[in-house]
Amino acid sequence: MGGGGSNPDPQSSYAEFRVQNSVWGKGWLDKTQEWLKGKGKDDSVPSNLWRIHDGLYDLEEFASRHPGGESWIRITRGSDITEAFEASHVHPDVPEGLLKKYRVGEATWPRRSPFTFHPQGFYRTLKRRVGERLGKENGPTWKSRLFQDLLLAAFLLAFLRAAVTGARLWAVVTGTWLAFPVIYAHNFFHMRDNARMYAFDLSGFSSREWRISHVLSHHMFPNTILDAEITMSYPLLDYLPRASKGFLLKYLSRFYINFLFPFFMPLDLVRRYLNVAVGIQPLHPENILPLAELAILAFFRGFVEGLSLWMWIHASCSVAFLISLTASHHHEDIFHDGDRPSPDRDWGVGQLQAIGDRKEVMGIPWLAGITFGDHILHHLFPTVDAFRLPALYPVLEETCREFRVQFNLFSFPELAMGMYRQMGRTVTNPNIPICNCK
Repeated sequence: MGGGGSNPDPQSSYAEFRVQNSVWGKGWLDKTQEWLKGKGKDDSVPSNLWRIHDGLYDLEEFASRHPGGESWIRITRGSDITEAFEASHVHPDVPEGLLKKYRVGEATWPRRSPFTFHPQGFYRTLKRRVGERLGKENGPTWKSRLFQDLLLAAFLLAFLRAAVTGARLWAVVTGTWLAFPVIYAHNFFHMRDNARMYAFDLSGFSSREWRISHVLSHHMFPNTILDAEITMSYPLLDYLPRASKGFLLKYLSRFYINFLFPFFMPLDLVRRYLNVAVGIQPLHPENILPLAELAILAFFRGFVEGLSLWMWIHASCSVAFLISLTASHHHEDIFHDGDRPSPDRDWGVGQLQAIGDRKEVMGIPWLAGITFGDHILHHLFPTVDAFRLPALYPVLEETCREFRVQFNLFSFPELAMGMYRQMGRTVTNPNIPICNCK
């Protein structure tokens, strides 16, 4: 997180590392692997080990038995996974007990991350209380599974209608509706591998890649220079408050972003297939889902008309998805790297500082789930099912009062307009109103 001004403190920001190693805006083809390599280099963890707090662990043998799934362990080898470990385990006693078996030594260098997890700090206190409130259950509920299945069924019906009629209006309706199960799939790809998470891949995005760029990067370090969802959009978009922004980023980006939104999903799919073609990454079964959609449309309408309908579907889905996603974090009153962070470097306080929640959908899981709502609680406890989050608001509010912190609430229009203003912001904010602790 930034230390303020245009010369960030390297002890509290990732900016120095990212600029020195030219990772900022680099690697359009292999973006997630580029991010992993960069973070691994920054963390200075041996390539065969994992760091959690100040301990070094050899989790190779444990990976296949990891209750949360093997892939989470494999992709984080050679890095500091403290934030991911803390955020993923609402009940830390069991995993902390297991870790002792795999500890191989102490890290002799300080963590690069500025965030802390003091036992009596805000986040650890909140997590203990949430654990007591949830009991042993925090995984997907039957309501959550049924809700996703109904969203997918409605999409398939609209998709078939578009294929049979060839109507562009139905293609737009289909694409807009597709955004709902795609957004809700993100509730599932934070968890162990499961079939419902692959609804995300119907969009042209990749659930595998988003587990890196979204879960491990954005969720752990929102709105900092280590947030891949910020850095990967550069130089077309720049959400950070930098005095060096030229006319293009300061003014014109607020307009042309609206014309870019429809193309993010289709272009990301093209990028992935290019990766496969040149051998950068393998082709996974879920990567074929968008092509299966195109094949069905081509069967009913012919290739040219089918491709046109496919583009309308995915452009509409891209717009609905990205507007909902970006407006959760980008407002001039929300922390962005370069602004003055809270004096309390607690990870949970940092999350509160970098997120804005929508008043209209708070505590309504079926509505929040398809609009990235209940976003603060989701960031604090990403593995907790969306239908369990509303019950946690009293605990969050009580803990915030005790620690004298607050969380950001906005209306939909306020967040949307704030996003455009944030894109042109060049002056860092020395007083983000989040914490009165010190």
